[in-house]
Amino acid sequence: MKNVVTTDRGPKPIGPYSQAIKANGFIYLSGQVALDPKSGELVGAEIRQQTERVLENIKGILEAAGGNLHHVIKTHRVPEGHERFPGHERSLRTLLHLRSAGPLDSPGFAPS
Repeated sequence: MKNVVTTDRGPKPIGPYSQAIKANGFIYLSGQVALDPKSGELVGAEIRQQTERVLENIKGILEAAGGNLHHVIKTHRVPEGHERFPGHERSLRTLLHLRSAGPLDSPGFAPS
């Protein structure tokens, strides 16, 4: 069985997709951008602020689906070339409670 997850804690979808789908004990989130869910405006001029907003959106959607950031087992992120955006990497590690074991897209990253 699958259930569509909808919440005001993340930006409303602007296309033919859902914020998330909960199926067979897993929660699959759609890609997120740095939009404030209340105002619909893009947040932050710097990558760190934008990353934090995206993760707050993800957190809100996960919690609406009955999960939390500690349940995350896989992420995929854009922009490519994360070495150009050190604030992005630091924000992800802090909010996902990851220790520094290599780039987040390498097999070496692990929860702390």
